[in-house]
Amino acid sequence: METIRLKKGQTYLSKEASVVKVQKGQVWVTIEGDEEDYILKEGQCLPTQQNRLMVLQGLEQALILFDTETA
Repeated sequence: METIRLKKGQTYLSKEASVVKVQKGQVWVTIEGDEEDYILKEGQCLPTQQNRLMVLQGLEQALILFDTETA
């Protein structure tokens, strides 16, 4: 598990996460090869595929957990 703090407007890039969970705040997420973008609020999770570039942007101050374990 990795914890990331984002300020409003701050972006973060990752290829390592298999699950993204928002502990606090709200983030916008886009994933390489995925036609949809996502807005995750506090308590919401998004399963992702490792080795696909993911961009997160804080819509407000946010605390995010990344699960980088593979099954």
